[in-house]
Amino acid sequence: FLVELSLINFSLSQLLHLDSTLMTDRRWDTTEFQVVILAWDLGRQLAPLTDQIPKSLIPVGNRPILSFTLEWVEKASFKEVILVIKDSQKSDILTFINEMYKGKLAIDLVSLNDVKDGAITALREIKDKIKTDFFCLKADLITNVSLYSLADVHRINDAAVTVLLKQQKEEVKKSSTTDIEFIGLDEESRRLVFKVLSGDVEDTLSVTKATLLRYPRLQIRQDLRDPHV
Repeated sequence: FLVELSLINFSLSQLLHLDSTLMTDRRWDTTEFQVVILAWDLGRQLAPLTDQIPKSLIPVGNRPILSFTLEWVEKASFKEVILVIKDSQKSDILTFINEMYKGKLAIDLVSLNDVKDGAITALREIKDKIKTDFFCLKADLITNVSLYSLADVHRINDAAVTVLLKQQKEEVKKSSTTDIEFIGLDEESRRLVFKVLSGDVEDTLSVTKATLLRYPRLQIRQDLRDPHV
């Protein structure tokens, strides 16, 4: 069921915000889901911080970012993860796993030669390892959102794909105009209609007549960000 994200033709179970209602994980049967963590981003935009180490190993509070993601997954009662990296990162990531990581997760490390099209290519490359519904997470996300709650939303709405969106603060919206996303939502059907980066829009954002007829209550939002969960 993998589709190009540029088409954005899948269900949005529910618009979720990172608030206190989603912060409590419970003990649950995690065999229903797998976890894929994408750590292949070289983070060139963060140079020179990433000149010597992968983006996922940049220290935050004296800990590599990846350690927070692994801890989050382990706290949600998962026992194993698939960690996808690029070949060029393998030595550094293996050093982290073997010498620094103290958690109990079994890490299935998958090293890819090239990931030109981002997450879609990475997931396609590991499709034989994916046997169930799965969480797809970025390795540079630090949050305490409950994966259990997200799984509940996904089940209740019988969605093909469930997307987590975070509402931005006003000051963030004003300071990052080049990275704003136009997100089209039909809240009546709880469907994500499209998601377009402002950098990909030349002059005006165009919406087809067919889309408007199908979703007459379409809302175009600029106050939401996709944390890639």
